[in-house]
Amino acid sequence: MAQKLSHIPIDVLVHIEEHMDDPLVLLDKYNKVLWANKKIHAVLPEHFFHGKSIIDLVHFFIEDEHTLVQFLSGAYQDMKLHGPVLTYEVKPGTFICYKNIPDDHKLFWVTGLENFVSKEPLLDEMEYKRIFHQVFDAILIYNSDGIVMDVNTAVCELYKTNREEFIGKNIFSLFPHQTITDATKIWKDFLKTKQIEGLYKFKLADNEYRYIQFKGRADFAGGNHLGILRDVTNSYLAEKALKKSELQLRTVFNSSIYQILLLDDDFNIITFNQGAFGLIYQQVSLDFGIGRSIWEYFPDIFRKQCEAHKSNFFKGESLNTDFYLDFDNNQQWYAASLVPALDDKGELKFISLTLHNITARKTNEEALKKMNFELDSFVYRASHDLRAPLRSVLGLAQLIDVENNKEQIHKYVGLMEKSIQKLDSFILDLTNFSRNSRLDVIIEEIDFNKLIDEAMDNLQFMDKASQVKIVREFDPKLSFYCDQIRLSVILQNLLSNAFKYADKSKAESFLKIKITREDSSLLLEFEDNGIGIIDTYIDKLFSMFFRASQDSYGSGLGLYITKQVVEKLGGSIHVKSVYQQGTSFFVKLPYVSDRNL
Repeated sequence: MAQKLSHIPIDVLVHIEEHMDDPLVLLDKYNKVLWANKKIHAVLPEHFFHGKSIIDLVHFFIEDEHTLVQFLSGAYQDMKLHGPVLTYEVKPGTFICYKNIPDDHKLFWVTGLENFVSKEPLLDEMEYKRIFHQVFDAILIYNSDGIVMDVNTAVCELYKTNREEFIGKNIFSLFPHQTITDATKIWKDFLKTKQIEGLYKFKLADNEYRYIQFKGRADFAGGNHLGILRDVTNSYLAEKALKKSELQLRTVFNSSIYQILLLDDDFNIITFNQGAFGLIYQQVSLDFGIGRSIWEYFPDIFRKQCEAHKSNFFKGESLNTDFYLDFDNNQQWYAASLVPALDDKGELKFISLTLHNITARKTNEEALKKMNFELDSFVYRASHDLRAPLRSVLGLAQLIDVENNKEQIHKYVGLMEKSIQKLDSFILDLTNFSRNSRLDVIIEEIDFNKLIDEAMDNLQFMDKASQVKIVREFDPKLSFYCDQIRLSVILQNLLSNAFKYADKSKAESFLKIKITREDSSLLLEFEDNGIGIIDTYIDKLFSMFFRASQDSYGSGLGLYITKQVVEKLGGSIHVKSVYQQGTSFFVKLPYVSDRNL
């Protein structure tokens, strides 16, 4: 498109040159320097340009010979093969640019440099005109009434129309989205501050909206004003999309049910989500934030694992492990997954640490291990304890078959009855164990005297049962509701225990049963003056198949089942004992005073 340039005054072109953001160099058809604007002198001294060529200019910015040859070989080829401009990134955000313009001239400029110093312009009027129409930025010149006096070629290209369409129009006709009030305010501010700068939404000729960065400068060249427009639609929309993506990522990041921290290669915190904040700030330490080392909050065993794996993070290899934290003596287990993030060059950008509370899983695993161990022990011991009395009965039966002495036969029969009673007691223990694990808790009103009497009747044939005096210390009118069958198991097992381990050497053996209410609990105490328990056995007393005495002929399940039943009822049991003085069992149950509670 041919342009009439003669009416543009030299002082206007000088002002354009002063306000251009990029340093410019004008070259002739032989790529020799004709002129350089003020901005370029910030990086190159003025005397540098005399007689210099594009090779000297580029070599100043590109020291590497191989890269220099690549750039120049592209520059000397047909520019149509490279688009309107050949560019090369010198360093992040800084580019050198090269463009053919009419009359065999070229423009060379650098974009991204800052803090340029000013020098006197060296151009004549025609050279200013050439730059006015060849620079990328769209430039408007308008008077104090806002009427457009002239535009450069870039404005015409932006609006896809010719220069005459702009001359004589108000500059705010380019801002169709602005109301009259907005336009008036912008104009008043512009005249007051002598400048305006902002991002505006422009409507182009084909009704396409573009986001334009607009810079206005007031009062130069006889009262005229300068406006520079730069189309930033792509970068604006990209930035907007990036912010939206970042917002979505941040939302997902903070909404995760896991605790997530991003770490640098020294395990310092880059950022964290709400879950991690809740874990570390609220539960581990009040002194928590970005830049701090995670080793201030996590245990040494976890640190040693991460440090040992550190070189593998740089190779892109993840680490999965687990550790526990103590919160007021409450141990919480966490599964930790550390995943390195590498860029396109394979360099480590950050490490993502994801934590997941696995306390419930760990608890279940430990419970399963315990259950499997107990099951193995149970099968082995049960088969042994079932067979032992049967083999004893079988052996005694064989002896009776060949024995003629009635007195001896009577003795054998007594031993057989004892073995059968032992077998019956063991089977009863197995039945109670099975019932406790399978049946639901059934709440009924409890008569403690009745339950104690029934337990004593069931145990009347035990050795030493008649020698132990039962002392009842509780209110018979005490109102209490519980599972009657399970409570019977507790009473019978603790009574049986007192009978088995009564001390024959004492003049009188007793078992005191005390029942009291304490706030929301019912306390049952079983105190005897039997042989007592050695201290080293106390912690093992409620284990499956444990027998505290060599004289014990029980199954070793009684106290184990008692503990299981108590816990099924939501209670607890513990024991105190002094060897050769006596033993006390303490049972604590939730107090229930109504069937429906």
